[in-house]
Amino acid sequence: MNKSVLVVEDDEAIAEIIAMEIEDLGYNCIKTWSAKKVLTLITKHKPDLILLDILLPDGNGIDIAKKIKGRNLRVPVAFVTAKTGAQDLVDNKIADYLLAKPFNIKDLEKLLKRVLA
Repeated sequence: MNKSVLVVEDDEAIAEIIAMEIEDLGYNCIKTWSAKKVLTLITKHKPDLILLDILLPDGNGIDIAKKIKGRNLRVPVAFVTAKTGAQDLVDNKIADYLLAKPFNIKDLEKLLKRVLA
């Protein structure tokens, strides 16, 4: 079974770059910009990793990550954000990984290989 990544990103250009890299590495990619759709998409697609922006047009990535952890969905969450202080979210176990914007495509590749290998 192919591994999949759920990308939750409101910037369409960034979402496309991330999706292309995910697919180039042989993984499936599900994309959304909507915070409200995340839990439904997790249930439907059962992704192996969630790449989650913090600032979304209809919600907050931190709240989503807390819901994912609170529901014990057991899917790793990586924040993809330019927000300063985001490392604290990993340190406090709200997210599992951090990919700071602007990121190098090689950093994304390393994260995907580490988590999905």
